[in-house]
Formats: sequence, C-alpha cells, structure tokens
Amino acid sequence: MSPNTVKTLGAVTILFSAGAWYANNSRASGGGSAGAGDFAVPALQERINDVASVVVETKDGKATLERVDAQWTLAEKGGYPAKEAKVREVLMALRGAEIVEQKTSDPEKFSKLGLDEPNGGDSKGKRITIQDAAGADIASVLIGDRRPSKAGFSPGRTRSKGQTYIHTTEGAPALLVDQEFTLDARTGTWLDQQIVNVPATRIRAVRIAHPGGEQLELYRKDMAEADFEILNVPEGMEPKSPSATRTFMSTLTGLRFDDVKKADAFDWTGEEVVTTEFFTEHGLRVTIKSIEVTDEGGNENPTTWCTVAVDAVDPSLLPGAPPEQPEPGPPAPETAPEETEGDGVPVADSTPLEKVEREAASMHGTVADWAFALPRWKSGSIRMLPSGVLQETPEAEPDGEEEPDPEDPEGSKDDE
Repeated sequence: MSPNTVKTLGAVTILFSAGAWYANNSRASGGGSAGAGDFAVPALQERINDVASVVVETKDGKATLERVDAQWTLAEKGGYPAKEAKVREVLMALRGAEIVEQKTSDPEKFSKLGLDEPNGGDSKGKRITIQDAAGADIASVLIGDRRPSKAGFSPGRTRSKGQTYIHTTEGAPALLVDQEFTLDARTGTWLDQQIVNVPATRIRAVRIAHPGGEQLELYRKDMAEADFEILNVPEGMEPKSPSATRTFMSTLTGLRFDDVKKADAFDWTGEEVVTTEFFTEHGLRVTIKSIEVTDEGGNENPTTWCTVAVDAVDPSLLPGAPPEQPEPGPPAPETAPEETEGDGVPVADSTPLEKVEREAASMHGTVADWAFALPRWKSGSIRMLPSGVLQETPEAEPDGEEEPDPEDPEGSKDDE
C-alpha cells in the first residue's frame, strides 16, 4: 500500500469518526434539526437524575407526583406513596422515545392528532411536565393519539410497538415517536391501593367492639375448618346458619382502599368508632378503627373510613384461646417469610411470635398515619353487629296432642 493511500484512508477514518461523534451528540442533545432516530425529549438523556416532580394533566384532572426522601408520592392524596414502577415506566418511555417522523407544524391541525390541551370537555391531549427540585421545567410534553406501528416490529426488538403523536416545543412540528404512554390522573393509576393482605387460612380469631358495649367475638378452634365458633352467645340466641361467620375469613385478603387521606382529617375519639381486631394463629393482630362519613353531596350511603394498625400479641390472649397454649412446633406456613441477616444467613432461634413481630413492624410502617375509604362490600364484615350472625332461638313446638281448652274441653261442635 502506497503512503498516499494510507494517508487517504486515515483521513476518511478521522472524518467518519468525527461524523459519528457529531451524529450521536446531536441525537442526544437535540442539536440541529431533529429527525428520524433522534431522541424526542433529549433533555432527559442528561437530566434524568434531576427529576423531582412529574405533573400529569388530563381532561379529568391532575396528578402531581413528587419525590420526597427517595420515595415518589402523590400530592393530591396528602403525599401517599406512589407506585415507583409506574413513575419509572413513564419517565423511561419519554427518555427513550425516538422520532419516527416529523408531522405538521400547524397548531390548527394538532387536534387531529389528539394534541389539544387538556382543558376539559372533549379534549384528548394529556400533558406531562417534568421538573427539577427548584421547580424549573426539564421538559413539558403534550401526548396525543396512539398510532399502531405500520412496521409491526421495531428494528432490534422482539415485540411490536405502538407509536404516539407528541409535541414538545412551541413553534416546532408535532412528532410521531416509537413509544406508547399510559397516562391518567386517577388515583388508581399511581397508587398501590392494597392496605394489607392476610390470607383467610391465617385468621384464628376476630373481635368487634361497638359503641354502647355490644361485642362480637369469634374463634376458630381448628385452622382446617371454614367456620368460626361464636363466643358468648346470649341466652335465647343462636347462629343464623353454620356458614354465617365465613365472611370474616377473607376480610383481610387483599384489603384495598377506594380513597386515602391523612388520618388526622377525621376524629377518631368519638362514640361512633367501631374497633375490629383480627388475630392470626401466632399472634399477628390487625386493628381497624372505623367510622361512617356522609358525603357532602348527600349520598344516602355513607362511606366507611378507617385506620389500620398492626402489631403482635401473645397468642394466649386471643379471644377464645385456651388458657394454656401448647409449645409451638416448627414454623407454620402462616408465619412471615424466613428472615435473613445482611449476609443472607437465616436469623437463628426465631420463634413464631418473634417472626410475627417483625412482620407486624413492616406492615404497620406502610399504613400508619393514614385513613382509608373502604369498599362497601368489605366494610360490612368490619362493622358487623352481633345481630348480623345471630338470631332468636325459635320456640320449641310442643310434643304430642294439644291440650284441650279448659272452657271447651270437648271442642266446639256444629249446631245440628
């Protein structure tokens, strides 16, 4: 190879490397005219770790997600913890969105792409504003209609992807990008609505204390049975049916809320508070204090709001428990998962109660200081009165023939 050829190839290599560097830098920074393959929101490439707030606006309302002490929270619900995975999903979709093609620059035509501001009415657009800790915008993107990918599969990917129309900068054209976005201002989109989850197979006893002294206590002697024994049944009363108590078994299974507020939004010292305690075999106690609140709109059906506390108690103190408990055997399936120390070595010499104490501390930390609005179908068992499972014992029918009427010992006769 001649020296001139070597020089020529070296120059081409340098030019190619410089061109590749410029293309990549331009793609990430948004330099020049953004085109197919460029990032649609380049600011997120460099500033993703600066994100402190995400505001989603739709025609139905607004959701303000704020990062507080390394935890995403929803401001509209008093700062209740938000789904980390959902926030991350939205941010990563925006950060990775690549331009498929530029569309119209005429704002009058944006509505045809679903790119109208979310001002209520029939607007379809959804705006997401991403800010840093100082409240300055990192990016503000209007999300429009979804368009199925014509190609079906994106290069280098294993599944088909939808595409979405977006608009990022005033005066710039609308863009078609290679991402789908699920944005909603409703609570359920951003919050994990599960309060607690204690399987039916773990519930050993229940106690419900009503204002005025009425109390309902249930105990399951055999954990393999599906029904509870009703304790302290008043004279003249009996269970309505053998299965009348089964509803209590599943009350804490996947218990979810419809709404959430700070607990101090309500008065929990009033006489209308009902206290319900659920106990597991090894002493996990879930205490639910509930009240009924009439909606300001005059809804005939009040909403049940409650607080939830979780702790551990000596199993011998459960309602209906025998005075002496047998020595606990190997940890039963109902206990908390095996604890491990920092190096992964199982915690030694943990009794069932000690495991439950750790489980209770973990569960309580997620529900403390909050009030939850319960679904109506769950609140019934939490506020059940004794009359809900008991009925008067029917009077026994007399055996044999009826005694004659002393005023008519021979019985009435027809006139002949």
